[in-house]
Amino acid sequence: MSNRYANYAGKFYPSDQNELRLNIEKYLTPESNQIYANTPDGQLITLPTKDIRPKAIIVPHAGYIYSGGVAGCAYSYLKNNLYDEVFILGVSHSSRVGNLVISDYQGWDTPLGTMEQSPRTVDLAKDNPDIFSINNTIHDNEHALEVQLPFIQTVLSENTKILPILVGANSPRILANELIPLIGENDLLVVSTDLSHYYPNEVALKKDQSTIKAILNNQTDDIEEASKVNYQGDIEACGLYAVNILVQIALQKNWDSRLIGYANSGTISGDMERVVGYGSILYF
Repeated sequence: MSNRYANYAGKFYPSDQNELRLNIEKYLTPESNQIYANTPDGQLITLPTKDIRPKAIIVPHAGYIYSGGVAGCAYSYLKNNLYDEVFILGVSHSSRVGNLVISDYQGWDTPLGTMEQSPRTVDLAKDNPDIFSINNTIHDNEHALEVQLPFIQTVLSENTKILPILVGANSPRILANELIPLIGENDLLVVSTDLSHYYPNEVALKKDQSTIKAILNNQTDDIEEASKVNYQGDIEACGLYAVNILVQIALQKNWDSRLIGYANSGTISGDMERVVGYGSILYF
């Protein structure tokens, strides 16, 4: 088995190891975290103490220059915690996916080194082919999971293994029920998604507020309905399928959730006519 190449290094994040490391360390600082500690409607967030041990996080997956600071808000809470395996759920932007798509790579390369893929990943497709399928090409063409890896490498032990999974449109309840028995007490779930896409700032802020509220209030039916209408409603995120799986799991496991960071691309680019929203949410 081979390793997956870092296809989006130099595009979504720096390809130079030192530059990448410095960028991520900056995003993890308390000063950076405080910059993004506000809700879409401008309310300040009281950040929880760092002694929280997250069970899961929701983080954005745009280019680091736009969303790295918001992602760092969540990843900063993982420091000094040990996890055995990290499940990374995200959307395929280029291919339609039905259930859960994995790869049979041995590891995933980044400029910071290689993360080992959990050896049990391939067994998932063997044991349950109706739910899990192997497709390396779809993973090669997708950035949503790859951009999380340098953050994970920075804040977690080099012995931590990953299970990268692209999520499809089939029932989040069914897919959540398949994943729940696989997630151990010492594992972490990372959901990769951006929020609203390419609206004027005022519209984006309202949509993002509705989406975050639906997530925090566990509105699974509303989230599922929104995923069917192709961005026509108040709830919008490119990774809604993965988000809904997490919400289903959180409900069954009685996890609490907190928004800890928000911004949109207009903050960086200055273009307030076509912004993309980014949020970080903790589950614990």
